[in-house]
This record gives sequence, C-alpha cells and structure tokens, in this order.
Amino acid sequence: MISATCYPTSNLYFLQVWTIQTHLLESLKDEDEVIRDMAERMMVKFDKYWDEYSIVLAFGAILDPRMKLETLGYCFEKIDPLTWEAKLEKIKEKLYKLFSEYCSKNDTSNPLKRKHSDMHMSTTSSSIDSIKSNALHVSHITF
Repeated sequence: MISATCYPTSNLYFLQVWTIQTHLLESLKDEDEVIRDMAERMMVKFDKYWDEYSIVLAFGAILDPRMKLETLGYCFEKIDPLTWEAKLEKIKEKLYKLFSEYCSKNDTSNPLKRKHSDMHMSTTSSSIDSIKSNALHVSHITF
C-alpha cells in the first residue's frame, strides 16, 4: 500500500498502482452487486487520476535493477491483453528519447549516442520467470 508514513521510492509505485488496478478490475467481475457497484465507482476515480500512470511510473520501475521492460509487458498484458504491446512500445520510445536527450546534453562525444533501434536488451528466460514471480508476489499484497 502507498502510505505517507512509508515514503516508498518511485520504482515501487508502478507495481503498487498496478496491483490496485488489477484488484479493481477483478472486483468489476465479482458476483456481489454491491462490490461491483463500488468497484465501478472506484474505477471511474482511478481512471481520472491514474489514466496515464504507466508512462511516468514506468521509468522509475525500468530503472530498478529488479524490474525491466519484460515485467512492464507482463503487467500491461494482465490489465489489457489487446493493447499491452502498444503501451510497452510507447514507453520504450519515450525512454530511448529521454536517454538520447540525456546523452546529447551531457557529452557530445559520448559513444553511447546511438539510435534506439541499435539498442537492444536481452533477458534469459529464467530471469523473465523470476521477474514474473516477483510481479505475482506483489499482486498478492492486500490493502
């Protein structure tokens, strides 16, 4: 849970907000009408304030050594299986643009200044499984 007394760092917010969203989405399908109605009202508020949370919070999550783009893809796919790839691609583009901007402002002779298409990240299947396991662990936190 996000709390003013804990002061979590930005890399933790993405999974916390994602967990809240997944719980709300599950509650929309609950057989209890009271729960469904409450979840619908809460989802309206969630969408109002957190509609674009993924872009801002994803950067903090990506920079966390325990969580990478594959984890974001997993989280997005759980929320919306139809558009998760487009959301992930949008975040990649913005991240690469931010990185290019950083390189151009900090060192004009930097050899790291490449097009984002030249950049690629590889992850072994065992580390992807570990990432998914961590995401599932966070999704079981109750609030």
